[in-house]
Amino acid sequence: MGRWGLDVAFVWKALLTLGLVLLYYCFSIGITFYNKWLTKSFHFPLFMTMLHLAVIFLFSALSRALVQCSSHRARVVLSWTDYLRRVAPTGSWPWGGPGCMEAGGSVVWKAVG
Repeated sequence: MGRWGLDVAFVWKALLTLGLVLLYYCFSIGITFYNKWLTKSFHFPLFMTMLHLAVIFLFSALSRALVQCSSHRARVVLSWTDYLRRVAPTGSWPWGGPGCMEAGGSVVWKAVG
């Protein structure tokens, strides 16, 4: 315990979390303006989305392989019933994100430009 009864580890974790959240918001706002600029000069949004998904897939595969090599543990393999019962509900939540982003984005673009 510190001088004022605060646990130093807790305060450190709280500040670290706050810093990471602020960093995320800065990058999120930055990517919003970058996408607006990019779509003005690059008129192939479907290609851009497909390229984005391919890069994410490759980075995910690379990071998974690196973690597997560094930990020397076997990969976790789930059955299809586990995927449908446990993974699919969690993975389906982001589907609403693009609709919310579009609604919020229209308000931002009207205010900005």
